[in-house]
Amino acid sequence: MFVLDLGLSNLLVQAYVAAAKDSRERLSGLLSTAFVALAGLGTLSVLVFIVLALKLPGPFKIPPEYVGKASIVFILMAVATQLGLPTMALEYACQAFHRFDRINQVQLVTVTVRVVLTVVLLADGYGLVALAAVQIMVSLSRLLLLYAALRRSVPGAHLDVRRLDWNLLRPLLRRGAWASLDNSARQLAGTSDSFILGVFSPVSSVALFGLAAKLPTQLLNMVTKGAGVILPSLARHHADRDRRQLQSVYLNTQNLVFSGMLPVVVLGCVCARPLIQVWAGSAYLAAAAVMQWLLLAALSLAMEYASDLLLYACGEVKTAARIAIFESVANVLVSLVLVFRYGAVGLAAGTAVTHILINAFWYTPAACAAAGIRVSALVKAAMGGQTWLLLLLFGEVVVIRLLWFALSPVWVLIAGVIGGVACMAVWWLRTAVPMWRLRAERADSSV
Repeated sequence: MFVLDLGLSNLLVQAYVAAAKDSRERLSGLLSTAFVALAGLGTLSVLVFIVLALKLPGPFKIPPEYVGKASIVFILMAVATQLGLPTMALEYACQAFHRFDRINQVQLVTVTVRVVLTVVLLADGYGLVALAAVQIMVSLSRLLLLYAALRRSVPGAHLDVRRLDWNLLRPLLRRGAWASLDNSARQLAGTSDSFILGVFSPVSSVALFGLAAKLPTQLLNMVTKGAGVILPSLARHHADRDRRQLQSVYLNTQNLVFSGMLPVVVLGCVCARPLIQVWAGSAYLAAAAVMQWLLLAALSLAMEYASDLLLYACGEVKTAARIAIFESVANVLVSLVLVFRYGAVGLAAGTAVTHILINAFWYTPAACAAAGIRVSALVKAAMGGQTWLLLLLFGEVVVIRLLWFALSPVWVLIAGVIGGVACMAVWWLRTAVPMWRLRAERADSSV
């Protein structure tokens, strides 16, 4: 339902950066107006959820005994969405001024609350309805914590719903048409898999896909949260016409993302079967192949994310939206073709192949063109300095495969974890730390 934000989620960070260059009053006016607008759009999402709840089961293969609970969950999630939309206005204000530390603190508190409440409720025998209620509490906590931290996080900014200036929001809404299409396409791509399985496959396939998607989804979320910090810098460098710094931020990000994710993706694919067996049991071994395809898709999506941020920072909203729309439609069509014959595995394969091809032949070239660099320079930057990491990763894969039949699934998984930790240590020492030191030296020299 976050497609109802009219594309504001893709434009607010850049708008806050530009508004702050004029005055803090302009920034506060934009913040307040965006907050009210998103709260109003949240009300619309509540109405949509209620209509959906009344129409269940609809096209979904929900067993009759679960329809009542499903309707309640839909309504509870409507309330969570109502709270989540205006929260974005506050969170993006923190992002615009590099207060990711504050966002992480809020995230830590809300995740802790969610985990504790989930464990307690499940231990007491409560089910899905109670977990949906927990989501409401988490959304409300996030909203209140970000509001309380706003003044200390963004000096000079304040939220006052009585002082609205819709003229500040209109330029965003004009560009927001394409941004909204982009957002809608991405939401479609993110939800189409479960929707297709829910309509054309048994519930067991949905369960397999959901289990297999846990690791790739969490990995992608972690990487995109980390990579998202570059958007304010990209927007500032573009506004200052500093193309050299723009290119540097983009190339360094792609290097960190690729080299940081590669060991997890490779070892995750190698150890997918023992991981599923240890985690969920032999009955879910079919989820291993699904996880492997989704890990490959996650790597491509992470590389796409940095390119998407660059396009938005450079004002290439229309280009980003066109690519996202084409990618989402292609993903749905390919998934529909493969799901009938291969089930959840075909769906995951369609997702991975679609994202990899479009990223390689459209997303990456478009971002490079916007930044004024060659694709070959991006490939060189992403792979640069990773010889030791690649050699270590190759050796670990060979060792795990040689010991595959001599070790139990638990020990294979332990070997994979140890190998992953070793690769991440090499990545940290040879890539992350030198890049951090270089950034610090540049900051000192500029002072």
